[in-house]
Amino acid sequence: MTRRTTLCWLVSISLVACGGPPSTPDATTQDGGADATAQPDATGSIDDAGVTGDADAAVGSDGAASDAGALPMIGEALACRSEGGVGGLAPGTDLQRHTIDLAQFPEARCNDGTPAVLYYRPYEGAENRDRWVIQLQGGGSCTTPNACAARWCGYMTNFSKTQMTSSVAPRTGINGDGILDRNEPTNPMRGWNRVFLRYCSSDAWSGTRSDVAMDAVEPGTANPVRFRLHFAGARIFDAAVATLRQDGAAALRYTLGGASSALPDLDDASVVLLAGASAGGAGTIRNVDRFATTLRANNTACRSGGACPLRVAALIDSILPMDRSQLDWTLTPVCTMGMLCSYSQYFQAQYQTGENVFQGVRNDDTCEGWHRANRPGEEWRCLDDSYVLLNHITTPMFVRMGQTDMLLGRNAVEAQFQIPGMGPLTMPQFAAGVRAQLQRAQDAQTLANERAMIRTAPGTFGPSCPKHEAIGDTDSVFNVAIESGGAPVPFMRVFSNWFTGMGAGPVNLVTQPGGRDSCTM
Repeated sequence: MTRRTTLCWLVSISLVACGGPPSTPDATTQDGGADATAQPDATGSIDDAGVTGDADAAVGSDGAASDAGALPMIGEALACRSEGGVGGLAPGTDLQRHTIDLAQFPEARCNDGTPAVLYYRPYEGAENRDRWVIQLQGGGSCTTPNACAARWCGYMTNFSKTQMTSSVAPRTGINGDGILDRNEPTNPMRGWNRVFLRYCSSDAWSGTRSDVAMDAVEPGTANPVRFRLHFAGARIFDAAVATLRQDGAAALRYTLGGASSALPDLDDASVVLLAGASAGGAGTIRNVDRFATTLRANNTACRSGGACPLRVAALIDSILPMDRSQLDWTLTPVCTMGMLCSYSQYFQAQYQTGENVFQGVRNDDTCEGWHRANRPGEEWRCLDDSYVLLNHITTPMFVRMGQTDMLLGRNAVEAQFQIPGMGPLTMPQFAAGVRAQLQRAQDAQTLANERAMIRTAPGTFGPSCPKHEAIGDTDSVFNVAIESGGAPVPFMRVFSNWFTGMGAGPVNLVTQPGGRDSCTM
């Protein structure tokens, strides 16, 4: 067991996230992507996750050194230049690159200060003009200086500089995969306006801090090093939304293939699906309610008076492990090394001095306010994305989670969590815990803290499969199925039944012990 594997599962963004379509390095790299197996690092912290068992100082004594602007950016301070690992993007000719305009959106910067990018393609067919699917890429996190240095260098981590900069992103375009696959005939969203937001902020799309000063050790040498970086995931998300809404930005024009066509104004939308897996799923959780409010406030049809016809929904993948508050933490490294020996101790520490302060996390728009009014002193719970999903997301949502997730499940077992009165956690127990969480999601209208605001019952899909981050993989989206009524029902059909409200089949489908499903890995 390694410390990185052990701690990886604990983090509030539900662990290291794999990337989006496809999982190969970005345009400037040729080596294949690593698998999602967690690896140890020299700092004792979890790469791209944010839990440490040592005394890795977050920033200066005041949280933001006054001379931060004079420090070199992370890429200037570290000699390493690793661009390997998972989560890269291969060049393609489907979705076209757009670089966010820093003159209009100066805070929309990657960790290393480069401008954020997105990839897009306008609709096909007049009926799809006002339909949108927007996917947030995953790719883990870092919430201490040493973890961020190791992440940049790809030093004994899953990730690397690739997830912290736009400098290596494909310069022209990428191909869509999974829910963005335009070549899959059974994909109901293939003709919609399709947008892929590339991840480069290491904060689950929720950071609000710029020029964060860091004192770390250089990976592999232990030499002290000072640098700065940005945690601006929330600002990048906002800038991307404003760009798509043509608010302070001109309409994007799609020119791949020779023709020129304009991307419609997002303010004219009739249907919008915000989707993400793992860290992208955490980003969806943290942003979707606020996103829906923004769209409704500016939608042209909603402003005309009467009922607002705009429909906004969320698709959340690989971000709902078993309930960590029900586990015994006493043998985990965050207890034995960091003296954080319970769920509440861990998340309170992250809220008071850890991830929340380090990144300037912008949480779900109502969770902290609800707790201040109803359970003061428990605002720290809003850093647990599973808790927020189950209690505070009021936008209609569909949740997919593999019961034997190859990353979250394995890391949970290796972390030496205990089931009170039953001994060490096992994978079958993890799977049972996932099933319970999916059932809890289905019951949100009666059990959630904000249940009165949840108008649509969530849909769920929970195969026994180990795939982590499935919605960016065409095979997993269209070929993984769970048997129902004696016939296999694929993920996309269950999602479509829920999303359209027109399907005759199930809107919640979770493999039970003794049940049958088909996996692609």
